[in-house]
Amino acid sequence: MVEVLGVIRNFIEVVGIAQEEELPEKSFGQLIKYSEAEHIIIPRDKSGIKDIYQIVLKIEIKSKRTISTVDTKTVILDGIKNVKIMCTQHENPDKVTMINLQLPYNTFFEIPRQIENIDNTDIHILDAYFEVLDKRRIYGHFVYLVDVRYLTIDRVSTKKYDSKVGFVSVDLEVKNSETQIALSHEDLMLDEEKFCNITLESPKNAVLYNQDIDCEYL
Repeated sequence: MVEVLGVIRNFIEVVGIAQEEELPEKSFGQLIKYSEAEHIIIPRDKSGIKDIYQIVLKIEIKSKRTISTVDTKTVILDGIKNVKIMCTQHENPDKVTMINLQLPYNTFFEIPRQIENIDNTDIHILDAYFEVLDKRRIYGHFVYLVDVRYLTIDRVSTKKYDSKVGFVSVDLEVKNSETQIALSHEDLMLDEEKFCNITLESPKNAVLYNQDIDCEYL
């Protein structure tokens, strides 16, 4: 069993902060960073807290809503922030207890109007800081990275290539996949290092990126 290691912040071990190797290496849509601060309230039916040893965090997205506006689309995410607190009781400082909380998590971001579908959205916690204010209140500050992946093109195959005319037509297959193939809407870089025009026959929700790729001949 692999031991889960946390990050020490303000003398509290925080588990759930993303490790560098867990973060995306490139963007397949958008990478959005933002922060928020909140007061975490300990319910009356749970013991008051004195000192915190460890906090375990996990974000779960439960629903997504897209609203079309004049110039963009706004995507609203609703979910749950699971917070597990290992602490000593205020009334009995020698006793360690675990408090499980489920807090609302909500955020939003904007995408271009021409993007019809999103492949996936991952929420990474870049940092989290906590401080006990009193036995019923904890100050928390969170830094998030939202990895928004547009619907990707999974396979590209050439139907026709004429080196004299410089024409290529392609088939596109769209899947919900993390495999990203980039395609230019104007040019396509071939193995021979020649440029040619390209005609696209694709579903209306395909997303094209202005990059170069290699394609195989049929």
